[in-house]
Amino acid sequence: MAAACRKSFQVRTGGKTTIEHKSAPWWTAELTIMKKENKRDETTISAHHKGREPEAGQEITYQKEKIYLAALRKSKIVSWKQYCNATTTPNPWNAVYKLASGNLKQSSTLSTLRKPDGTDTKDSAETMRYIIETFTHEDKEETDSASHKLIRAATKVPITTEDDILFIKKKYERP
Repeated sequence: MAAACRKSFQVRTGGKTTIEHKSAPWWTAELTIMKKENKRDETTISAHHKGREPEAGQEITYQKEKIYLAALRKSKIVSWKQYCNATTTPNPWNAVYKLASGNLKQSSTLSTLRKPDGTDTKDSAETMRYIIETFTHEDKEETDSASHKLIRAATKVPITTEDDILFIKKKYERP
């Protein structure tokens, strides 16, 4: 139960985190590979051909650069079209301007709650425990419905099949 809550609730961790490099939404792994290959080829050619006439290697590098730039443009256009199709407002630039100016509202993280007795929870962990205790019920046999009683009884019957291998507890115990 706690693992499910940890996955579903955003929990802030202490300490300051910073994003060193914010990737563009249209950037792909293929573009990264192409960019690195182009940079490597460019460095190799400039090191080997300093002071010489341009050769076929430079022409190949030029062609690869053109392919990379075409892929870059295509990726940007595809990303923009996906964004425009996903945007519900009539003018897709509204969200772009808000994002660029930093006025885009962030979703807030639930960190503390006020309990009915007027006290507040101290941190996210206590908030999560309080929510679990409030919205989940105790599992008591006295309150089971007929279907719950059948399920509970079925779980108590050992499952055996013809090809079962006997479990030997001693085999797995530590000496």
